[in-house]
Amino acid sequence: MPPEPTSPTVHRRQLGRELRQLRQAAGKEIEDAAQTLGCHRSRVSRIENGRGGAVAKPQDVKTCSRSTAWTTP
Repeated sequence: MPPEPTSPTVHRRQLGRELRQLRQAAGKEIEDAAQTLGCHRSRVSRIENGRGGAVAKPQDVKTCSRSTAWTTP
């Protein structure tokens, strides 16, 4: 069995992928998440894609998980 990926980049991409899946499952758009976080939609896109140096801060994840931006109605 190959070793578990442990690099920060891999973790950042995994988190972004999971956040995007949650948002999409809730039927929400990037704009909804951006409004919740008080940021531009490009930052949400970079977080979800694990690119561009945009890192989801713990507070960002908490904020979105408690809001309707990334949860089901």
